[in-house]
Amino acid sequence: MAKELFEVQRYPAALFTASEKPLDLPYDVTGWTLPMQMGVRVDPVSDPITPEELSHLKVVTTLDPPPAEVQGSGGTFVLSHEPDASFRVINDVLAAGGSVSFAQDEMKTSQGMEKGAFVIGGASRATISDLSKKYAVSFQAVDKAPEHLIALHKARIGLYRPWDASIDEGWTRWILEQYEYAPISLYNADMRSGGLRDRVDVIILPDMRQQQLIDGYRDGIVPGQYAGGLGAEGLDNLRDFVRRGGTLIAFNQTAATLVPLLSLP
Repeated sequence: MAKELFEVQRYPAALFTASEKPLDLPYDVTGWTLPMQMGVRVDPVSDPITPEELSHLKVVTTLDPPPAEVQGSGGTFVLSHEPDASFRVINDVLAAGGSVSFAQDEMKTSQGMEKGAFVIGGASRATISDLSKKYAVSFQAVDKAPEHLIALHKARIGLYRPWDASIDEGWTRWILEQYEYAPISLYNADMRSGGLRDRVDVIILPDMRQQQLIDGYRDGIVPGQYAGGLGAEGLDNLRDFVRRGGTLIAFNQTAATLVPLLSLP
């Protein structure tokens, strides 16, 4: 597993040309390659480490976060949307009663000039300084907010949770919870009962097979309350959800399944 995480995975050409079935496929369908994702250099050690070499190694117990600060003066704060930690910041700000907006025009951020920067109001400089240290992100303070903004609110996210369990649902939930989005579990009964748009703004359907998504467990295999999937009622309610302005996100096989079922182009 360590090799899969840290080495570059090279897919055989036959996988793409279909000239023959590859014999030595990588572990998963996609590369994990953490060094390439995280910008970390990894040097493989093929020989056993000697006692002398081992004596020079030091156990890492703490990591110093990247330096971060609040630059400039003013009571409005601009945050780049590029760092992943920025999304934790905006959820903290919204939870504390502050305001967050997208800037439609280019603004200066700690990452340079960018469109779509987060503009934060209703928070003191002390609060922003604490967030900067907590999440290791830098802010740019300005005297006033720009003219063209798109206001954000605390996201109401519904995550479909089938009784025929999906591994992808669990990982998706974990990621959302790490960034403090607090997704609501939507079970089969919720999807079939309707009124989804009144409860959530976004529905996420995790990756699963068509039978798992639409039909779920058969009657008799499990107690009745756990049988079935979305069914026709659930699909109709998804259509209504989108028509009323909701955002529907479907992953991988689920997206492919919904294209014909929802008459998508």
